[in-house]
Amino acid sequence: MDITTESGCSFFVTYETFRISDSFSHYKLVSTGEYTGTTDPCIEWCPTNKVLNRCKCEGSCADPTCTESCSSTPTCVCPDGFLMDGEDCVPRENCSCFIEEAENGQGVVLAEGEVYVNPSCTKRCSCNSGLLSCDDTYRCSPNGNCEERQGLSQCYCNVGYTGDGVQCDRATASDCQAYSTEDSNSIRLIQPAGWTGNPFQVMCDVSDGGGWLVFQRRVDSSLSFHRDWNEYREGFGTADGNFWLGNDKLAALTSQGQYELRIDFVSKSGQYHFAKYSSFSMGNVDTNFRLSISGYDSSSTAGEFHFIFFLQVHSTI
Repeated sequence: MDITTESGCSFFVTYETFRISDSFSHYKLVSTGEYTGTTDPCIEWCPTNKVLNRCKCEGSCADPTCTESCSSTPTCVCPDGFLMDGEDCVPRENCSCFIEEAENGQGVVLAEGEVYVNPSCTKRCSCNSGLLSCDDTYRCSPNGNCEERQGLSQCYCNVGYTGDGVQCDRATASDCQAYSTEDSNSIRLIQPAGWTGNPFQVMCDVSDGGGWLVFQRRVDSSLSFHRDWNEYREGFGTADGNFWLGNDKLAALTSQGQYELRIDFVSKSGQYHFAKYSSFSMGNVDTNFRLSISGYDSSSTAGEFHFIFFLQVHSTI
């Protein structure tokens, strides 16, 4: 074998015998006999499956990812399709956490602690302590969906629910917007952001696009609305009947963002009317629960002057 180095130095070496491996090992030179020549042994023998290369990107079964680095001197590295398993360079399919059917049949090696869910969300596998465990009973909750988020496919809970996608429980919403797609009005438990008390019940109304929270309701004269300051602050009645939510709760609710106001009422003659405003909020106790209302909607069937009635209802003794 005649060899010329990068520096231009030429020499030769002769080996009495040599052997080349089969196609499975990519026809590697695996052994030679005694040699003679003009120099010391010049061939560096790499461990099984490793090859000489100036660039190295060597992952392991425990962590298949790698960052390529190059140098002027060749070193023995695991080639593409191989990973380090301890001191050995092995085909990646020999790693204990290899999943053959992943990546459209190309297979994938899970890193320690990594989880894989197949695209149909019918199988979940994880790699722990170098061992692969798979659950073929993995299924999404009726209140969840199989989808990809930020590159990760798995079961996720629908809006308004919380959990791991397999078990999804109804979340405590901050207002009625989470129930805007419901088919009918319903009593719901909510807890506005910043509200330090217990969650409380409200009526969520689905009319006019849904998502409306009923904070005042008067259906008959069985409950007096002639109340004092503290009663209006705390609230009274029940969400499915005559009801005032409570000023503290209403202030916490409207502090979360911008809210619309809709007032529905029936006149003494039996005519139905509504008034709608694009902006509504109530200040906290430090402002004496000051109301802020603007943006009268011209599609309203009640003249804006009808709102005086609404303010009178909420005055206290």
